[in-house]
Amino acid sequence: MYPVVRPRLWNLVLWAAPLAALACGGEGGTDIVLPSLRVTMVTTGVELDPDGFGVAIDGGPAQSIALDGTLTVDRLTEGAHIIELSGVAANCAAAGDNPRQVSVSPGVTASVAFAIACSPSAALPGSVQIATTTTGPGTDPDGFALLFDGGDGGLIGVSATTNLTGVAAGSHTIGLTGLAANCQVSGENPRTLTVPAGGTAQVAFQVTCAVAGPTTGTLRAVTTTGGAGTDPDGFALLLDGVERGLIGVNATVSLTGVPAGSHTVGLTGIAANCQVSGENPRSMPVPAGGTAEISFSVSCTAPGPTTGSLTIATVTTGPAQDADGYQVSVDEAASQPIGTTATLRLANLSAAQHSVRLAGLATNCSVTGANPIGVAVGAGETAQVSFAITCIATVGSLTITVSGLPAGAAAGVTVTGPSNFSQAVTVWVPAYAGMTK
Repeated sequence: MYPVVRPRLWNLVLWAAPLAALACGGEGGTDIVLPSLRVTMVTTGVELDPDGFGVAIDGGPAQSIALDGTLTVDRLTEGAHIIELSGVAANCAAAGDNPRQVSVSPGVTASVAFAIACSPSAALPGSVQIATTTTGPGTDPDGFALLFDGGDGGLIGVSATTNLTGVAAGSHTIGLTGLAANCQVSGENPRTLTVPAGGTAQVAFQVTCAVAGPTTGTLRAVTTTGGAGTDPDGFALLLDGVERGLIGVNATVSLTGVPAGSHTVGLTGIAANCQVSGENPRSMPVPAGGTAEISFSVSCTAPGPTTGSLTIATVTTGPAQDADGYQVSVDEAASQPIGTTATLRLANLSAAQHSVRLAGLATNCSVTGANPIGVAVGAGETAQVSFAITCIATVGSLTITVSGLPAGAAAGVTVTGPSNFSQAVTVWVPAYAGMTK
């Protein structure tokens, strides 16, 4: 409980605006005693409102009044008035109506009393003081972390004191985490404590640290490869999903400075004709200051073919076929000659999808269907692709017409030959009157 603070009593007199004196005949007059009002405060409880309260009459300006003070207001008008108390702290409450109505009469001082009760404020924050004391031949060089109500409470040294402020009043848990393996907390960790409103809760942790031992070890990996085949470039060693160098097909590799604890170890870069026996990767504990050994047994079969062959055929029909044949290329590589109706076999093509194109065709010849043609070549297999070519005739006629001949003379000469021929044609026309050769 907080002590009840009762400030010194004091009186404050507010003067109301005077009313005009009333005279009763002649020059004489009779003064009328105007009504007055006394407001009294009584405040109890804890966490009392330090700055007192305010009193307003009929909505006028508020006048200050102490926690247990009295306020007298004189020369009020006769009748009812509204008295309102203001400035009450959130943890305090007035008993009865507020505002309230009071009637005053001439010559009489009316009284009104307000009783205020204050309770502890639950919202008032407190603080926590944490102390650590670390003993023993060892230490924790980076200190500890505070765990406050399950969350991050900041850092604290091995023998240090820190404060958490603005903590809500009530029950909380606090503990130490981030301890080195050679350190141990005495007693409960975390532990429960109660923070008082506006106060400070204290908690101390005793830590003992032994001499720290090694924290890393060595991992030795061994490979044994058998079978009719092999993997010529060996394998890669994986530690916790990260490549840590190469290892041969029958070899031993040691990794030093591996943190003590459980790790995953495996092989990668294995040829298609090889297979690891058992799990890959697999779990392996590495002891602090010691060596863990893990063995992988690999079996490799004789490797199968990785390439195939392709047979390309051409079939040409029609007259005037291309005398010098065609050119064929695979995947736009260097072309090779192929006859008009012939077969060409290409070996050692990669087992994959390829594109075959036929080119070098005469202008009177054309490929029927797609060109290029897509074809899949399988490993150890022979794929086939065929082109059908059609050539059209190149023989046509050429007509030469001579105009201006007399009636009965030859009207023209027809010459037969290839349509693409180039030769001189001489035409003799008999001489007639008025004509020239």
